[in-house]
Amino acid sequence: MAGGKLLPYGGFCKGFVGQEFAPCQKKPKQYMARLFSKRYSDSLRDEKLKVSIPTPVRERLWMSLEEYSEFDCLKGEYTAITELTQRFEEELGSSALRAYPESEDGDPASGGLYDIFLKGYWAPHVFDAMELFHQGASDEDKPLFQERFNEIMERSKMSWQMSEGKISPVDSARRQGHTKEGI
Repeated sequence: MAGGKLLPYGGFCKGFVGQEFAPCQKKPKQYMARLFSKRYSDSLRDEKLKVSIPTPVRERLWMSLEEYSEFDCLKGEYTAITELTQRFEEELGSSALRAYPESEDGDPASGGLYDIFLKGYWAPHVFDAMELFHQGASDEDKPLFQERFNEIMERSKMSWQMSEGKISPVDSARRQGHTKEGI
């Protein structure tokens, strides 16, 4: 491009030919994700679709996040999970990061993502976090993470699946490996 300099993310800085350009970057715009709880909001509100995730399954899902997240020894944290927490708040607001207290008595209070997984008061948020994590995963890890999620659901005999990073209910005939033609 005449008079322009290609920058990271495909942005250009324009100026006169030969002019020095100060380094600048145009960050990619973050678009709001169409997460599980947003896609199924009407069905969830009308209770046509119910989500219940037992604690052992929530623990396995959390472990899958750790499995596909790098651990930063200096910070003592999983970097992708830290980023996921920030994205979760951006997408759903900090009020979504609420969980029941340890004693399980009382109202949900502010907590972290780990609390949402193990003691969250609204199970669809666990699926939201899993979809967000998939979005942020490397191209190499996306299919492996999705496969891990589906394996956890199948072993737990839960009728949910992830396809192309989106979680959806699976009907019982499909879960058993039948198609409509075969029924």
